Amino acid sequence: MPLSVVLGMAVSLSASYVGCVVWEKRSRCEDLLFSELMIWGYLLRWRRQRRLASALKLVGPMSNEQRGKLDGLSSREQAKLLERLVARMETRDPYLHGHSRRVARHSWMIARRMGLPRAEVARIRTAAAIHDAGKVKTPKAILHKPAALTDAGLVVLPGSKDTIADLRALKARGFAAALAAHRARGGLVLGVCGGYQMLGRAVADPHHVESGGEETGLGLLPVLTTLGREKITRRVRARWRPDGPGFEGYEIHVGVTAADGPARPLLDVEGRAEGCVSTDGRVWGTHLHGLFESGPARRHLLDWARGAPAVAGRPTPPDHRAHREAAYDRLADALAGALDAQLLSALGVV
Repeated sequence: MPLSVVLGMAVSLSASYVGCVVWEKRSRCEDLLFSELMIWGYLLRWRRQRRLASALKLVGPMSNEQRGKLDGLSSREQAKLLERLVARMETRDPYLHGHSRRVARHSWMIARRMGLPRAEVARIRTAAAIHDAGKVKTPKAILHKPAALTDAGLVVLPGSKDTIADLRALKARGFAAALAAHRARGGLVLGVCGGYQMLGRAVADPHHVESGGEETGLGLLPVLTTLGREKITRRVRARWRPDGPGFEGYEIHVGVTAADGPARPLLDVEGRAEGCVSTDGRVWGTHLHGLFESGPARRHLLDWARGAPAVAGRPTPPDHRAHREAAYDRLADALAGALDAQLLSALGVV
């Protein structure tokens, strides 16, 4: 490869990186995709963003009755309120950085593709733009609170759509040191799915399934994770080791998490070992979801969290999955009693 080509690529990549850093520091910047660095891609993106950035369009058509319920506010006045609300959400939590606009954008595209009426599309876009409105009143001490872990008995590290990126964000906010101090004080940590992978010694993404690269983990469990192209999604039967109750859960994860040295499994999942327990028993990790839905499984977790031994003869706690399924059955019965099955069949609906 000619030296001029190599130099051109290096200059281009360096300029892109510097431009990205400068862009993200601007107060009104937006997220950019690599394809949108090309002029035609950027112009298409700019046109779409102009439509979504207009809070007046987000409000959508409004009847006199709706205007009355809003204390007579006009569409333009509502638009100003929406603009301030979205701006305040992203100011309070910089990690979102354009998240509300992205959600509004994709919701708008999906609603349009579904062929929904314009008024319905506008309402969906509005709801998507302000779906994180609850964070406006959430104290910053909670949004950015590694120091607040001092009073926690159990910290749950949940799943993630981008394990390495979120792991880096946790470190940047001081949560790695806070979790280590939490454990040193005798606190417990439970990692589920991506959270389990973060608790290990390293996470690698050689196939760029998510953001790519490799990152040192939090080091609380002796495991290594390599993300793969295949996503595992299956319903399984599991049992807590060594002699805990059985339950049903969902195994959902990308790639393989393997022991890096001696490790104690957390669960038996249909004849194979799964998850990991730290040597002191204070850190648990698993790829299984639904741990809190089963009554016996939830009680086992809470007994561990409060340091209480299992007690025989206690009544079985409620099963949330069974409760939810019973609610679905009641809804189905109500619909069946209210609908004309023969008419629906004649119309070709069923």
